[in-house]
Amino acid sequence: MELRHAGKGDFFSLWGRMLETARSQADGFGTAEFLAALSDTSAVHLVLDPQVEGRWDKIRDRLTDLGVTVVNAPTDQEFMAAALFHVAKANCLTGSYGFYNEPGALKLDGENCGPLSGGPIIDSVEGFNPQADGQAMFDAVKARCAAGQSVRYRTRDGRTLEAACPTEPAVPQAWRIVEAPSFGR
Repeated sequence: MELRHAGKGDFFSLWGRMLETARSQADGFGTAEFLAALSDTSAVHLVLDPQVEGRWDKIRDRLTDLGVTVVNAPTDQEFMAAALFHVAKANCLTGSYGFYNEPGALKLDGENCGPLSGGPIIDSVEGFNPQADGQAMFDAVKARCAAGQSVRYRTRDGRTLEAACPTEPAVPQAWRIVEAPSFGR
């Protein structure tokens, strides 16, 4: 997109130049040659450099400059995962934690997780089915955490588990491209 926008070809012309260069060099063509073929301001550097502060915001801004419309549009599954991981992180003191999201059975997984330990199967969190109502569940968890209240999990066997939540979870970042220009050839 950057090349097209600047009127300097497209991916295929870049690929062709890379192959030509590779044929003329004994060592072929690698990452260094690929990066050298790009401008210093190319967003590709943001993707390949692991030390970029604010990487995703800068990539989103660069895409916007190129006429691409991106929106943060997390799915119910992404909202569910964000809430579950946020509360687990606050309660699981050591070791790993997570969950198994199988049809009809959301099973928490983690040792040393206080009330969330023991692999309980969860039917609801704050009254919402996490597998069907992820965003509503996230919003309820966020409100409870913002108020410094515990988050309530209802288990398959009828127990109510209350897990501490001292800070509110961040909205998950799941950027989606909704519109992109066609620069033509």
